[in-house]
Amino acid sequence: MKKRQIIFIALIAFVSAASAGIYIGYNSDSPEQAVAGLTGVPEAQSSGGLNISYPQNGTIFPPEFAPPTFHWTDSVSGADTWKIMIGFTDVDKNTPYISKNNEWKPGKRLWEEMKKQSLGRNMGITIQGLKNDVQVSEALVNISTSTDSVNAPIFYRDVPLPFAYALRHLEEIRWRLGDISSDTIAHVVLENIPVCANCHSFSADGSTFAMDVDAHSYKDAYAISSVKEDMELDSLIHWSDFQDGEATYSLLANLSPSGRYIASTLKDNEFFVTQPDIEYSQLFFPIKGVIAIYDRETEKYISLPGANDSVWCNSNPVWSPDGKYVYFAREKAIPSDESGFITAFQRDSLKYSKLVDDFYSGKREFKYSIYRVPFNEGKGGKAEPVAGASHNNMSNFFPKISPNGEWMVYVQADNFMLLQPDSKLYIVPALGGEPRLMNCNMGNMNSWHSWSPNGKWMVFSSKERGPFTKLYLTHIDENGNDSPPVCLEYFNPEGRAVNIPEFVNISPRAINLIDPVFLKDEYFSYIRGIETALEGDIDNAFYSFSQAIESNPSNFIFLGSRCYIRMEQGDFKGALEDVDKALKLKPDDFKLHNLRGFAYLGLKNPKAALIDFKEGARLRPEHIEAYKGAGTALLEMNDFAGAVKYYSKAVKIDPEDIESVHQRGMAKYYKNDYDGAIKDFNTAVKLDSKFHFALLYRGLSKMESGQQAAGCADLKLAAKAGSEIAKDVSAEYCK
Repeated sequence: MKKRQIIFIALIAFVSAASAGIYIGYNSDSPEQAVAGLTGVPEAQSSGGLNISYPQNGTIFPPEFAPPTFHWTDSVSGADTWKIMIGFTDVDKNTPYISKNNEWKPGKRLWEEMKKQSLGRNMGITIQGLKNDVQVSEALVNISTSTDSVNAPIFYRDVPLPFAYALRHLEEIRWRLGDISSDTIAHVVLENIPVCANCHSFSADGSTFAMDVDAHSYKDAYAISSVKEDMELDSLIHWSDFQDGEATYSLLANLSPSGRYIASTLKDNEFFVTQPDIEYSQLFFPIKGVIAIYDRETEKYISLPGANDSVWCNSNPVWSPDGKYVYFAREKAIPSDESGFITAFQRDSLKYSKLVDDFYSGKREFKYSIYRVPFNEGKGGKAEPVAGASHNNMSNFFPKISPNGEWMVYVQADNFMLLQPDSKLYIVPALGGEPRLMNCNMGNMNSWHSWSPNGKWMVFSSKERGPFTKLYLTHIDENGNDSPPVCLEYFNPEGRAVNIPEFVNISPRAINLIDPVFLKDEYFSYIRGIETALEGDIDNAFYSFSQAIESNPSNFIFLGSRCYIRMEQGDFKGALEDVDKALKLKPDDFKLHNLRGFAYLGLKNPKAALIDFKEGARLRPEHIEAYKGAGTALLEMNDFAGAVKYYSKAVKIDPEDIESVHQRGMAKYYKNDYDGAIKDFNTAVKLDSKFHFALLYRGLSKMESGQQAAGCADLKLAAKAGSEIAKDVSAEYCK
């Protein structure tokens, strides 16, 4: 056969194969530069309106990565079936795969073969849209598999939205440790923790873990633990110790690579507003602060010179991998007298409201620049702006330095920090230089990033696929070039936002459980009891106080607290048992005597109650409750003159205590001093015009003193305010 005929026959065979759907796509031995726009990656192809949305052209997958799900759109062609063809070099393996939906996931064995043949080189994946078995659309995307493994799991948080809901349901927040090689949802290692816990960090070798937590009802606590399979969070430091107990959020704390030091934002104020929008349900960023250091060896706190000038907001500290520098975000601080803050937690001033309006209207901006300061064993030095990530009329934050110290990836947005819809990831030399917009960025928030320990990969968060933030990977080569994003679909629970991811230099199964044992100590249980009682959750308050007593049965405060809860539950006998035990421990505590007095009242023993109330008044003469309790006991004993005497002492301490005024009026009423009773009820009504008991008994007092019309008028007011008794009396006597 002639050579020309051979070429013609080969061409016919290729065309026939393509028509039959056995199109092998593209597979080259080009260098691993699979990034859209860089050399070595052929352009994606599309016709008929079919578009492969994931993976993007030039995506690089880790060699241990679990099978991904391919996604595409094909709304124009009317296709009802799609044929997927993989560009294997071995033609015998070019079997087409069929999907009836706009997505497809290769099986495990197929995916392993795909990774093997695309290792370090591009592989073309072709998807054809079919309508009635006729091809109507087509698209080609090129992917590759890296020769660089990830070799580290990712620790991260998953949380319900919106943020206001999460704040009310902290126990629903979970922390997971994810393995990218697994095709099952990442393992939960920490959950059911009823306090806020957020920013976390590990030492470079993965041996030490630390996390911001709310403990003992304070937001300044920081938990530290050695990493092991079953960890216990029991060691706490309190950042407020640095500032003589003054309240602090201790925002964005970060553990040094060695694990010895911790850097945090202290002497801080934050701007914080919750929003109803589920996608961006809070606006939160620091507006004041200094960088402080805690030395775990010396157990001392210091401010870091160069980052401790309160004229600036110095925040978001991050260590260089050698521990010699601290990178941080800086902007001119908004002082307390301008923002209206008195402490970090008071946000109800008019000045603060104006600040909210100014930020939301765009009248005021807050744009951070990234600086770095020598650590110098805590002695600090001169802070210098990082060129390319500072003073560029944008807000620059979240600096993260590559493990080899060469690159810095940071977030840039038009304004503020944290959750910003326009935030993008940039890369720049760690010493400063020309920044580059990273290829992995997507259209809706890119943030919360972390380098893998080997410096080859980076994980980050994005809202590209909707309001529930998801995690993604990108490969970064020695020149700082990054690849399109790889979605960590097995890390993303349905209907949950995932964020704060951190690569950890451990095996994927090194942590099985993190036990927050600091929650189980007696004081935490006590504070939790107070919080739940204030929320009206009496049963859980009882449980928490009981836990505290079980841990320390000799604490009279715990016993007294449970006594109060038992009275709220109607268990006066149990309340008496608790307060008796408490008084044996602290016989001179006036509050305990008052509590026992009220317990006796609940048990219908006013004589015993009076003894305790008198003792409470003796121990603390200026305290009103003892006099009110004594008055009540005397009322029940029908000693109305004695009741008037004790209620008068209570009124003298607080003339506007409506209960004391009203009860003295009641004692006068039963003593037949109707004029005196009317005066007290007049005062009570002035304090609360809808206090129907005062209106009722003022009406009855007027009627008893011969003022029938005026009394009936009060009864009508009382009935209108909700008194059923007033309605009945008025119906009978005020016709």
